[in-house]
Amino acid sequence: MPKSHTPSYTFAGADGGSFTGDVEAPVVVTSPPNKKIFYRGRRILDALFEELLALRGLDKATELLFAGCSAGALTTYVHADYVSALMKRRVPAATTVALADAMFSLHHNAFPANAENYYTHQFTWGYTAWNSSASINQRCRAAKGAAAAWECFHGAVATQFVETPLFIANSKYDTWQERGVLGLNATECPADVAADGTVELCWTNTSEAVAQGKFWLAYGDSMIEALKDPRVSHRHAAFLTNCPTHCQTDPTGFRHPAFPGTELGAAVKQWYPEAVKNARNLTWKAPRWVAADGDKCVLAPAPPAPPGPACKVRATAIN
Repeated sequence: MPKSHTPSYTFAGADGGSFTGDVEAPVVVTSPPNKKIFYRGRRILDALFEELLALRGLDKATELLFAGCSAGALTTYVHADYVSALMKRRVPAATTVALADAMFSLHHNAFPANAENYYTHQFTWGYTAWNSSASINQRCRAAKGAAAAWECFHGAVATQFVETPLFIANSKYDTWQERGVLGLNATECPADVAADGTVELCWTNTSEAVAQGKFWLAYGDSMIEALKDPRVSHRHAAFLTNCPTHCQTDPTGFRHPAFPGTELGAAVKQWYPEAVKNARNLTWKAPRWVAADGDKCVLAPAPPAPPGPACKVRATAIN
């Protein structure tokens, strides 16, 4: 970003449905008794952008990085093209790119192989209960059809249809997907890093732990293959590390490495200006950093604290 620019940050907490809910009537739940909840995340997203455009200065933006972690990352996968199209209509001179931190989840069976995972159960139900059909990526919805459109809640599936330049940041051994997608036992496989950086997914040598460790390793390999899918645009950058974690866009996570020894912070710093510059260049090929099996998780040295702010920053928290 040019030094003459003043970056602004807006933080908005994502709901469990990643801003896809659009149900008029409240839903009465039993715990706590007679409590009403509202599935209206999409309306909140629209209202958020209306406020940012009308009152917070987004109408004067030259660049927008639409990003999130965890449920916010899923929000990025689901809504990146919608937000990009909105910005093109309302702020034609602005360039929109996106970054999803975690949730590059695969449509994958759980352990053991015949088990249904939490993710499938949650989102097959949620897709209908939240009335999400009009809010997910519409190209994905059309390709999947009504029966399988819920799969567009998987980051690795939605990515195949996202057109906005995207940075995919994920651990091959994502500690949320460990349980939420793979159904693994986090007690037997707590995923730790030894002093020398060796990644140890499972601590015990029981037959069950060994089997789960192999299953998790294979899932990490499948994540790499999903990234190679020809339906995933070459304009999408990616950073897949072996460091077991969920979200990485924090002072520690930015130091995580991936082949060829690049840390996440440096990767994002390299990608962002090129993504903005080439946002409308359909032939641009974004860089990718992918850890190989056995690569260690050795954090890059912490950068020195800056002597003072390099530029003015405006931050807005919207609840």
